[in-house]
Amino acid sequence: MGITGRGNGSAVVAVITTVLLVTVILLLGPATSHAQIQLMNMWFQFRDAPNILAQELTEQSARRTQQRAAAIAALKSDPTAWRQRQQEVQALYDNLFAPTVPANRTLPKVRHRGNLTRDGFTVQKVRMCT
Repeated sequence: MGITGRGNGSAVVAVITTVLLVTVILLLGPATSHAQIQLMNMWFQFRDAPNILAQELTEQSARRTQQRAAAIAALKSDPTAWRQRQQEVQALYDNLFAPTVPANRTLPKVRHRGNLTRDGFTVQKVRMCT
């Protein structure tokens, strides 16, 4: 793990940030004010701003994957627990990907308004009335 880029990247970033802050403080000596240290800390925190969203989404994804793995491991081979899990997942999908049109909606009335015929194609002019 560690600095090779594998494993917990935020821990590596925190260690590098701390080392750089200590180095800057030692180089600047006693002339370094508290405001300057805070400013440098903010710079270290936001220097990777373009990748913040990707990092946050990756961390959320990893957390949810671990939660899912724990939930699946807890089911073991209990058929009722698996059925309940299946119903929960189905309800989740129904909420996420539910149709935008209600099921009891009546179909629109289609009124034919004529045809437009050209060389090689015909366009039917229709009007949809709800």
